[in-house]
Amino acid sequence: MNSLNITRRLFQRVKPVVSGACSSLPGSRRTRRGSKAGCRVIRQIRKVVNVRASTPYYQNRYINRGNLVNVVCQTITHSHTVETIQTCIRPRLLVSRSHSMRTVNKSNLRPIPKDQKDVSASCMSFYTLNCRSVKNKTTSINDFILSNNVDILSLTETWLRPDSDRFILLEFSPDGYSILQKPRQDQRGGGIAIVHKDQINIKHKESDTRFTHFEHLECSVNVGNQHICLCVIYRPPPSKTNRFKNTVFFEEWTHYLDNLVIIPEDLVITGDLNFHIDNPNDSEGNRFILTLEEHGLSQHVVGATHTKGHTLDVLITRKASSLLRGLPTIQDPVLCDNNGNAAGDHFAVHAYLQIAKPPKERKTVTFRRMKQLDNEKFRIDLDSSLVLCDKNDSLENLVTSYDHKLRAVLNKHAPEETRTITLRPNTPWYTEDLRTAKREKRRAEKQMRKTNLTVHRQILEINPFKQPDLY
Repeated sequence: MNSLNITRRLFQRVKPVVSGACSSLPGSRRTRRGSKAGCRVIRQIRKVVNVRASTPYYQNRYINRGNLVNVVCQTITHSHTVETIQTCIRPRLLVSRSHSMRTVNKSNLRPIPKDQKDVSASCMSFYTLNCRSVKNKTTSINDFILSNNVDILSLTETWLRPDSDRFILLEFSPDGYSILQKPRQDQRGGGIAIVHKDQINIKHKESDTRFTHFEHLECSVNVGNQHICLCVIYRPPPSKTNRFKNTVFFEEWTHYLDNLVIIPEDLVITGDLNFHIDNPNDSEGNRFILTLEEHGLSQHVVGATHTKGHTLDVLITRKASSLLRGLPTIQDPVLCDNNGNAAGDHFAVHAYLQIAKPPKERKTVTFRRMKQLDNEKFRIDLDSSLVLCDKNDSLENLVTSYDHKLRAVLNKHAPEETRTITLRPNTPWYTEDLRTAKREKRRAEKQMRKTNLTVHRQILEINPFKQPDLY
């Protein structure tokens, strides 16, 4: 028996042995290792083909074996095959919910908030502001109204006179807005005004009662089937000049509220009362809040409305009213005088009223697309139509025929079209250079207010608003 037959018999007697993670492969590579008693011995080499065969369950319980595919190796001999190897070759799409949720720590998950509806599209935008004279801030107030898409703006301390400041009213109110005002009659300063969109029906309520220690403007706001009573109040602080007394004010204020709270409509009282309402140690402010509580009213402004601190401007409604959408916010109106210098010492109070916005004014217009006209074809048709005119006819008939034929040619090449458009405020003065200068101005002023440094104040003083070519 030759050595080849001996080798075959030895090879057939050997069976695959799987021990733990290892198995003997009879058909694998063979080598000769040493010799014993002059006889050559062929020994096998053990090779790891499946490291997960004997892994305990607690170590691989997160393995989804549905993602493992058997890979069959090529056979070395015709009678033996190599043990299959398990491997992952496709995405793990079949992971069960029970396996996937075992390793999830729900405390690390953050819920995704739902998309909230745009409040500005459904609720009326209301602002109140102490402008401290509109005469030198007409452009700035006009820009504030347009930039914030204000529906109703109540102003205190307008400093307007009853007869000689009509052109100023047209200056600071944009197109599509109307103004109701009540100037101070007996002396300078003071004054109250309401600027509103034309689509909002606001009427002034005349009152025979005249108060000496505060100014008021009472109006009815009607939008659809919703009706509210809007009252704008301005109380000058007592001084040696006006000789006002707080005791007299509270007597008049209580009398005014007694007659006001009995009306059935929703109430909105706003304005500048010049009380430090945020200071719990201020006796006059506490007394003012007490008068509101006695009449079932609530004040909603929280935060400083003056550049030097304290809550001076108010927004008051009934306690049981749901007219306000959330709490009012305080924002810087960034008012400037006509020379570009920072002006104004009050912040604006902004609130959304639960009143449906009136639809924007729409208009039906007729137009022709003259830019798309083919001049050559239009000229040919025009020449051919004029040749057909009878020159011996009367002048009236010639003019009528001429008009009809020209209109027919024009309708053929550029027919009339109708379209309904939305009317928007017309601001031809608001150029791109002015928009850029305003943005830089606001950025410089916010930086100066934040740091109060001299260098930032100097940057604000040389702002581009002072360039004469912007006006």
